[in-house]
Amino acid sequence: MTIFFKVVNQTIRLANPDPNVMQDVVSDSVGYLYVKFTFSSDWDNLVRSAVFVAEDGTAIRVPLVDDMCLVPHEVIKAPCVHISAYGATVAGELIELPTSKFDLKIKQAGLKDGEDPIAPTPSEYATIIGIMQQQAIDATRAEAAAIEAQSYAKFGTFSLVGNMLVATIEAADNITDIKINDEGELVITIGD
Repeated sequence: MTIFFKVVNQTIRLANPDPNVMQDVVSDSVGYLYVKFTFSSDWDNLVRSAVFVAEDGTAIRVPLVDDMCLVPHEVIKAPCVHISAYGATVAGELIELPTSKFDLKIKQAGLKDGEDPIAPTPSEYATIIGIMQQQAIDATRAEAAAIEAQSYAKFGTFSLVGNMLVATIEAADNITDIKINDEGELVITIGD
C-alpha cells in the first residue's frame, strides 16, 4: 500500500485528504507500507529523505528514491507514526529543510508479533473432506498391499505366523484373482 503526501514549503499533508480514500494502516506490517511525496519547488536540488518516529521514540531516516520509500516496520506501531520530510544540500550553500510532522494513525494488529493463532474449529465441510482424504490414503495403501501380495502369491505360498503373513517361495501359478473384499480382507483365488 502506498500513502501519498504533498510537501509545500515546510508543510506536509496527505495528497488526497478524503478520509474515504485512505485505507487503514495496521501495526506490525513488514515490507508492505510505502510513502510517496510530491514536493514544491523549494525542494529542487535538495537530497530528500523521509523521517519516521514511532510513539516509543524510535526514529529512522530513509533516503527517498524517486521521492518514495518503504516505511520501516520498526515504526509501524499503534497508535501512530510521525512522518516528516527532510531535505539538505550536498555541496555549496548549506540548506537544511525539515517539514512539520504528519501523524499517521495506526490500528493495532489483531495478532501480535510472536503470537500463533488458535486453529479454527473445522467446518462440517472440512471434516468431510478430511475423512475422504484419509479414505483415499487407506485405499492407496490397501492397493499397494494387494499388489505386493499378488507378487508374493505368484512366487510362493502363505502361512500365518502370529499376526504376520509369511510367504514361502514355491510356484503358485494357478492364482486367478487377488482382491480386497468389502470387509477389507485379502482374497486370493486359486484355480478356476
